[in-house]
Amino acid sequence: MVSTDQIATGKKLVRIWFYANFHIALVAVVLSLATFHVFGGVWAWRYAALAALSTFVLYNVQRLIVAFRENDIDLARSERHEWIHRRRKTLLLTVIGAALIAGLLLWFTPLPVSWWVIAPAVALALTYAVPVIPLKGKFVRLRDVPMIKVFLVGLVWSYVTAFVPLLWLRHYDVIMLLLWPVIVALQCIALTIPFDIRDASVEQGKLLTLPQVIGNTGAIRIAILMMVTALGLLGLLTWYLSGDNTSFFPMLILESVWTIIAIWQLLRAAPERSEWYYVAVLDGLLVVLGVALLLVR
Repeated sequence: MVSTDQIATGKKLVRIWFYANFHIALVAVVLSLATFHVFGGVWAWRYAALAALSTFVLYNVQRLIVAFRENDIDLARSERHEWIHRRRKTLLLTVIGAALIAGLLLWFTPLPVSWWVIAPAVALALTYAVPVIPLKGKFVRLRDVPMIKVFLVGLVWSYVTAFVPLLWLRHYDVIMLLLWPVIVALQCIALTIPFDIRDASVEQGKLLTLPQVIGNTGAIRIAILMMVTALGLLGLLTWYLSGDNTSFFPMLILESVWTIIAIWQLLRAAPERSEWYYVAVLDGLLVVLGVALLLVR
């Protein structure tokens, strides 16, 4: 029988996992490895580790910037904000450690791609999290520019987990380099749109987002359209690669099932949903997709 102390410890560990964004680092690992495995048949653990550490640092830096500026009165936003605020110093030390490990790993990892390929992702990531963009007389983060946050998230995720891995594998086929990153970007953007629905009450008057412009229902319809478009493009990519020795048809079947499940969850999006729907279910869908791709190929 599970004791009360064990349950409390389990809840504490779950909060650490999700609120400190370790689950986001896991998404970076599985999606990167999935691209390497599906299109190259290899397991590029060093790149996956770099992607995970960089993602962990990026996501926490943007939250720590806010956490160190927040007053206690602001903590009513959510349990997650309160947790980060209370542990911001410990989290900062963890982020510094992760950044140092990422730097050492990058230093000792032979890069099969030019620094010019990696530089755009680094620049986008930094400007996304750090206020360096001049706007209306002050400096803001790129994510604070109206209407572009979800699209920027999809672009960065696609670049890091799809485009760069394909170049790392020395796949220079234009169709492949175009379709697969676009597919990943559409899926990531679609699953990010509900987060704007969640944050609408907080960002009202501060940041213009898609749900504020076309409403929650309209935003979810756009997300579903993106999911369907991504599946259609994957069908096109499967047909294009059908001449290869390896069949991509099982991947198409898997992605079809995953898309149906993802659309079902998108239809459940609502401002009153708990924090766990967003961090566990929606982000978890990307983990499930990455793991499934690793198993099916």
